[in-house]
Amino acid sequence: MTPRNAGRQFRIPWRTGPRIRAELDTELQFHLDMRTEELMSTGMNRDDARREAEREFGDLSYTRRYCEIQDRGADRDVRRAEWLAELVEDLKWTMRGIRRRPSFAAIVAITLALGVGANAAVFSVLNTVLLHGAPYREPDRLVAIDENNVPGGARYSDVAAAEYLDWTTASRSFEGIATAC
Repeated sequence: MTPRNAGRQFRIPWRTGPRIRAELDTELQFHLDMRTEELMSTGMNRDDARREAEREFGDLSYTRRYCEIQDRGADRDVRRAEWLAELVEDLKWTMRGIRRRPSFAAIVAITLALGVGANAAVFSVLNTVLLHGAPYREPDRLVAIDENNVPGGARYSDVAAAEYLDWTTASRSFEGIATAC
């Protein structure tokens, strides 16, 4: 059995702009030199042959820009095709692994689901509490009211429903009172 990615080649960085331009300059220079040699073989001197080759070739800067755009597009298409082929291979490999050991795949999926769910829950709590603060008009004026239950041995205890109702009706110092579930 061969390793999973045995056929892949390490190709980063891809052909960069300067590398494409250097390759194009070499290619264009080669064509100009070859045409110059052909013209010299007909009896022209080097300078006249070079000028004639450049004249026949046309606008060199336009050709360079055009070829560079074409090369970049071709490289992008090749990278996209390679990425898609690798994705298909990875999916095939994954599906073979899932078919081979479905219980392990289920455990991995459940673990990921629990991890993502826990992460989302923790983030939403931290986002509300730490980043955006309490959803009240003036959160800096909020007060916590507790009942001190020293004889029962507890520093603080839950407030009974009847006690809460008494506080809401008798309160003159607070704009409103609410309970935390």
